Amino acid sequence: LQLNLPMTAMDKISKAVRSSFKDSAIAKKFHCGRSKSTAMVKEVSRDTQRNLVKKMKSQPFTIATDCSNDAHAKLYPLVVRTVNPKTFEVTSDVLAVPECIGSATGKCSIAGNKW
Repeated sequence: LQLNLPMTAMDKISKAVRSSFKDSAIAKKFHCGRSKSTAMVKEVSRDTQRNLVKKMKSQPFTIATDCSNDAHAKLYPLVVRTVNPKTFEVTSDVLAVPECIGSATGKCSIAGNKW
């Protein structure tokens, strides 16, 4: 089941799980709010990014980007396409979503590092 809920909903979902399964000792101990959920997503993202970089170092790949203008930021998702050499399956994975700081002059910054 995939719900695609925002992270802010996790605070309410934890309460819903506990109230939905009142007889469950496991549900009574269930606490996974916004902070813990965000930390888990960030850790999984780091592992996924490391694995993608490892794959990029060992086989051919292509990279694409496009601008996504948020109300407050200019985001440039970097999507990497690779081919499984055994099955020839093509996959597309997000490598990073850097933010363009300031005007769109071609100079972007990720965590203070200039490209």
